[in-house]
Formats: sequence, C-alpha cells, structure tokens
Amino acid sequence: MKKTTQLSNIYQFIPQFSIRGHMVSGFKNISHFIDFLFADGKIKNGILIALNAEKVIIAEKNKKLHNLLRQAEFLYADGISIVRAIRRKYPRCSNISYCWN
Repeated sequence: MKKTTQLSNIYQFIPQFSIRGHMVSGFKNISHFIDFLFADGKIKNGILIALNAEKVIIAEKNKKLHNLLRQAEFLYADGISIVRAIRRKYPRCSNISYCWN
C-alpha cells in the first residue's frame, strides 16, 4: 500500500507546456509516461495523442482536429520540433528533465 501512495506522490506534478494553445505534458521519457499511466494500480484512460508540428499546424485550420487536441487528456511531445518549441519557449527546460529539479 505504501508503494502505491509513494507512486501517486511522484506523479502528482507533471510539468505542462503550452504550445500554440495546446497543453503538452512534460514526461522525462516514455518509461516515466507509462509508469504515470499505470500508477496506483489503475490504468488511466482517456484520449492520448502524440503531438507533432504537423498536427499543430493543421489544427490551426482544421476545427475538428483542433477540438480533438483540446479534448485529449494526454498530449505528449512527438518529435524534435515540439521538444525544441518547448526548449525555446521555456528556457529553463532546455532538457525537459531539468523541469523536474
């Protein structure tokens, strides 16, 4: 039981980054993301979308895609363009894992 409580405390704070109005979760790596999704012995459910530059640009003109991205419970960076956008907009996070310090 203590392990579950410790896990949930670790994952209470996931840095969020706004990229053109889309809130991207700042997980350290894929293992961190998977651990978050399975924390507390329960599988989190919802819409999971890998956000890349193409989706961001298309969503500016495509209302359906824009709304889908807004409804997603989990958006994560997929590709160097989104990672670089985060680094540029949030300089203290030149390495996303620095945001955890």
